[in-house]
Amino acid sequence: MHHVVPISWAESFYHFKLLDNWQNMVYIDGYNHAKITQNRNRNVIMKLVNEQDMTLSDNLDNKVYLKYKRNLLYDPEKKSILYKYNNILNNTL
Repeated sequence: MHHVVPISWAESFYHFKLLDNWQNMVYIDGYNHAKITQNRNRNVIMKLVNEQDMTLSDNLDNKVYLKYKRNLLYDPEKKSILYKYNNILNNTL
């Protein structure tokens, strides 16, 4: 389970509740999780690549490509909810 916008960014209990929300989480494989960790958890910008795949990138456009069912698990029917919530978090925090 990966928090797209990391819990460590929480500066208050309110922020913690915003970040520890299912809309901020996806299942990814350990290899890509390690790549994000090595980039200091900066890959917080979610972009939908197609109907099911996505990228997580930082502000310098360093991308981690995630392919559905290969190294990414989530409910594709909820992708618009995840994407909108990610935009809200990135504009709020």
